[in-house]
Amino acid sequence: MTQIHISIRKPKTGGLDPVTGVMRFRPVRRHFDAAKNLVIAASFDADLSEDGELTVDLLPTTGAFVWQVIELADTPQAYTRYVEVPNSKTKVEYADLVEVDAGTFVPKDMTGSQLLRFAALPPSRRRRRFPPNTRTSWCSSTKRPRPRGPLWP
Repeated sequence: MTQIHISIRKPKTGGLDPVTGVMRFRPVRRHFDAAKNLVIAASFDADLSEDGELTVDLLPTTGAFVWQVIELADTPQAYTRYVEVPNSKTKVEYADLVEVDAGTFVPKDMTGSQLLRFAALPPSRRRRRFPPNTRTSWCSSTKRPRPRGPLWP
């Protein structure tokens, strides 16, 4: 589990005031965790403190799901973010979470760029075909890679 620290403020004359309210968290898709448990896409709520802060434990995201976070803080309007949660032993700030597209799970910063998907394989498996459910990552590419013969025998 990764601890996420959230701090929400609103403007006032001469500074900022803490905001109270509720934060709603939900995995976007049902998925299996590391212990092979099926985790359903059910939400849970957490209240902001009087100081406008909250620390919540969330499962790190994988290629199978991301977190939907709905901010229901002190206003009639809700704001929704879809974020990746890293696997971290240290506390992570809510503002530092990578926001992704809800349908593709591609980071919003990469919208409009050419994308390549690659797999991180151990050296002993690099000459073989990609196994199913291999850990994958996204990177942007500005030009098309040039093929240099067959990649896999």
